[in-house]
Amino acid sequence: MQKCPECGTENRKDAKFCNDCGQMMTDELKGHGTLGRGVILNKYFIFNLISSELGESLYIVEDRQENSLKFIKEIITVLPDQKFQSKAIEHFNREIDIISKINHPSIPVITDYFIEKGRFYLGYYIVFNFLEGELLERILHSVQKELSISFVIDIVCKISDTLEFLHNSMPPLYCYNLVPSNIIIKKSGNILLTDIPISRPHQGRNIIPLPQRVEFVAPERYEGRMGVSGDIYALGALMHYLLTKIRSVPFVFKPVKDVRTDISQELAMIVSTALRLKPEKRYSSALNMKKELQNELEKLDGKGEVEKKSTSVILPSISYKTVTTLDKSTNQTFSKDKYPVSEIDKNIDTTLLNWYFQTGDKVSSSPIAVEGTLYIGSDDKNIYALGLQDGKEKWRFRTGNWVSTSPAYYNRRVYVGARDGKIYSLNMFNGKKEWEFHGEESVFFNPAIGNNLLVIGASLYKKGLHHEDILLAIDAESGSPGWSFKTGGIVHHSPFLLNGIAYIGTEGGSVLSIDLKTGSEIWKYETGGRIYASPVMSEDIVYIACEGLFKNGSIILLNAEDGRYIWSIDFEKPFRNSVCVGEDTIYTGSLDNKLYAIDLIEKKILWEFETLGGIRCTPVLFEDVIYIGSDDGNFYALDIYTGKKIWHFETGGSLRSSPVIFGQNIFFGSRDGRVYSLKLITSPEKEDKKRFIAKKNNSLLQEESKKNKKYMEEMLNKAKILLSKNRLKAALDLYHNLIKLDENNSSIILSIGNLYFTLSDWEQAIFYYEKLPVNLMDNDILFKFCQALFEQKNYTKVILVLEDIKNPEVSLLKLLGNSYRETGQLDKAIQVYEKVSHMDPESEIYATLGKIYSMKSDIESAYLAYEMALDLNSDCISALLGKIDLLIIEKKYDKALILIDKLDKLNLSDIYAEELKVSKVQFFLGMGQLYIEKEELATAASYLEKAEQLTISEKQLDEFRRYKATIYFKLGEKSSNDKKLEEAIKFYRLCEETYPNSDIALQAKKRRELRE
Repeated sequence: MQKCPECGTENRKDAKFCNDCGQMMTDELKGHGTLGRGVILNKYFIFNLISSELGESLYIVEDRQENSLKFIKEIITVLPDQKFQSKAIEHFNREIDIISKINHPSIPVITDYFIEKGRFYLGYYIVFNFLEGELLERILHSVQKELSISFVIDIVCKISDTLEFLHNSMPPLYCYNLVPSNIIIKKSGNILLTDIPISRPHQGRNIIPLPQRVEFVAPERYEGRMGVSGDIYALGALMHYLLTKIRSVPFVFKPVKDVRTDISQELAMIVSTALRLKPEKRYSSALNMKKELQNELEKLDGKGEVEKKSTSVILPSISYKTVTTLDKSTNQTFSKDKYPVSEIDKNIDTTLLNWYFQTGDKVSSSPIAVEGTLYIGSDDKNIYALGLQDGKEKWRFRTGNWVSTSPAYYNRRVYVGARDGKIYSLNMFNGKKEWEFHGEESVFFNPAIGNNLLVIGASLYKKGLHHEDILLAIDAESGSPGWSFKTGGIVHHSPFLLNGIAYIGTEGGSVLSIDLKTGSEIWKYETGGRIYASPVMSEDIVYIACEGLFKNGSIILLNAEDGRYIWSIDFEKPFRNSVCVGEDTIYTGSLDNKLYAIDLIEKKILWEFETLGGIRCTPVLFEDVIYIGSDDGNFYALDIYTGKKIWHFETGGSLRSSPVIFGQNIFFGSRDGRVYSLKLITSPEKEDKKRFIAKKNNSLLQEESKKNKKYMEEMLNKAKILLSKNRLKAALDLYHNLIKLDENNSSIILSIGNLYFTLSDWEQAIFYYEKLPVNLMDNDILFKFCQALFEQKNYTKVILVLEDIKNPEVSLLKLLGNSYRETGQLDKAIQVYEKVSHMDPESEIYATLGKIYSMKSDIESAYLAYEMALDLNSDCISALLGKIDLLIIEKKYDKALILIDKLDKLNLSDIYAEELKVSKVQFFLGMGQLYIEKEELATAASYLEKAEQLTISEKQLDEFRRYKATIYFKLGEKSSNDKKLEEAIKFYRLCEETYPNSDIALQAKKRRELRE
């Protein structure tokens, strides 16, 4: 048994969560940037997550013993092998001892370090002193325009100094994750690298540890090689990003001068040199790169262009006061002398604010409003019921882990999936649990209710490792499981349910229509990019906001009935939210910080509004105003006709919670831990609306724009990329979507036919090839078409197609000859094969001719053909086999045996080995017959035994029985002549039993009866 660290309840030894309070019992789910505010780690109190890359996070914490602020760097490595963990811990301790002795102003002063050891991972925690400053990533996104060239050069030069110091240390040290979110600009203007230069062990045995921002990773890193040149490459990628604000595809960087005309050719060459693919072509040291950068900085200084830039701090200004907080879930009180309180508390806009409610951690959950109550989850592991009018807590329910998912409502119940692997059904009035569904090693996402079913996406695990992703249906009344559907990718969002159908998108890029009654697929569409938000269906159209194939963003419109593509529009950055559908306009926000209004009639962007952070929550439309939250912490109200800001409301954290409107109020959560209720204050201006409607009415009178060819081109490019990655079925889905747009497009028809041919689906390949006129087929396509027909044994159709071809090439002639042979037209087959033998003499062609001559009993011509084949290739197996059969027919057993021995020494395929076995049986039977005729019955019997040991055909078995019966008959005759009547009767009887009802058996019967 083990005690819960939260409430002290006794639990099973292997329990992961407390049966009473739901507190996590193990540390398996810690790490990866999930340490929430208020968590106590070792002696450190977590205040805030500053940045997070895959497996690496930076936190502001309070040292509870020293009563001071610190930074903690968290590095998570997945190491299921316990022996490997021990080696990694030993290596970490050794390296951190070296790093802690380093003294450089841009390297953190390490004050503490420790390791959290889980079953499947190690968490390295490195503590260093707090300082005021701002992340370079945040500086980049806080300015509307590009960073000044002089500022970028200055920062890169300072990083170069730090890298030069690390590279010349003993032993040399290298950066593992040199990205903007690991660089702090101090108030003084100097830098601090939070990327502690300790080596990261491989994840498991063979996986190379790479950061999430792979565009900063040098090619040689993928081979596990670290060095000076790799840091130079990362520095070049960083400089490119700071100058252009463009996130590049790995190893493909757009020339900086193509983006910014104010950059000199010399500076562009510096960036290009640092980004050379071959390490030896880059700068040999960070110092050399810095020298060239300083020359460029001096040129700018001479022109008076050096900019003195001040920087702000990482967080809003921090004040301190004594705070006592009561955690209602545990009734434990804790006090802190210093607790960060944001300036937002002092400057809340009471004009807009109705109320706010403080939870114990970040709020990413989207609320629902039902009958005067708001239901919402929090990362503090609670689901809350709050009064809509006053925000007062009605009840809360404690789960076993954080609740970042959104609740659903049905029949007086509230449903929520928590990250403890459970789904809860709660009484809407008192919050009491009515049932829970626990999936073994499952992670559940956002639920939806339809047809009395709770439908939810789930990721399943086995022994801690990801297993598969499903869409699960659960009876909403009882909690008993119904159907499940394998989605092939995570369904992060709430399914969109309407008219008995669920519409979902997966992280794998599939849009699926699922029958709610049976859980079966109705249709499927491949977008080519990941989908994180729910599809939306309106007036028989499904709208999808997703990630594009090239990490860009796409809005795609599909026919709801059959998944047929309608049109799409692309953006520079991906989407993490759903669209909001208005009248002839849709609204959606992107990670490029912008909210877009898209005209559905003209299929173009109507207006855009830029915030200071990515937009991850879904906008809401009410009357003439669109409402949206941003990662910049602000909630905006915008005029739907112009995109002009009507008002905004500042919170203390980024907004991931999609808002909900009830009455004249709007509700949403913030990652500052609060739930907000704001008044709906709309714009009094109506002139913009009149102008907008006039423009729309005018556009409706115009002819609808021509079909968007750009989509076709982009989808074809996506299909080519999928083909290059051997993702044939995904490419096939794309082509099928394209053919719905243009049913007579020969190029697409041909591509589909070729894909089915590659997949050996002959029937479908023929179906699409037959849509193409024969006169448009080149020799390659004709061959594939006829080969598919041949595989389907449609030999007559092959002959019909190829007989009309003038001067066909060799491959087509072979198919024609094979088809003649299969249909028994041997003379025509011979004519074709002889023509092929003159065009392209091959041993196999002559061997085939030999077989056909044998079928016609033209032994002389067959011999000649086999000899021609063996002249070209003395090891031509088919010719050797054919010649063996001829020799056996002519009873030239000695020569046949020589060729059999030769084939026995060759490495034969299964087909040829089987043919040789048949020839051997025939050889042994022939030898048996020969020695029967010579009256050497013992020798004949030995050969027949050899034949019997091999698996033989029915025809050969009949021959074997006849020869064996002949031997018994002759033995009976011999015994009869020798007056050995009993022995004679025995052999006659064996003859009858071996080959019953034959002539020789009837003779044996008569002889036996006479002797008896």
